[in-house]
Amino acid sequence: MNIIYKGILNACSAFPEIRKDNIIQQDFVFPGSFAGFAGHFPGSPVLPAVVQLSLGILLSKKLVHPDVKNKMFFSAIDRAKFMRVILPEEKITATCSRKKEDGYSFDVALKVNQETASMFRLDFFLKR
Repeated sequence: MNIIYKGILNACSAFPEIRKDNIIQQDFVFPGSFAGFAGHFPGSPVLPAVVQLSLGILLSKKLVHPDVKNKMFFSAIDRAKFMRVILPEEKITATCSRKKEDGYSFDVALKVNQETASMFRLDFFLKR
């Protein structure tokens, strides 16, 4: 497990809330010492977009059956909008919803203080 992924797991500030309508929500707080801030940007750290996408991937895999999640591979990002920077120590509420029960597309929104910071759709394919 790499240092960034460990940092993402450590940033989980609560257990995820999974609803029956294929929606999951989880809070994250990244400390200033998070490795992802090191090069993005020195002196003015912001949470990199790739980390934001990784939060969506993590939550997407929690919405599928355990037998499927290890066969799911990320294939595309669609409709990505980054509207606000996310700073160290800010509480992020990440929400992920599965588009179809039989499909592997997920809409993700990250909010800070109820303000949308980013939103995007993630598509996956299944490797058999």
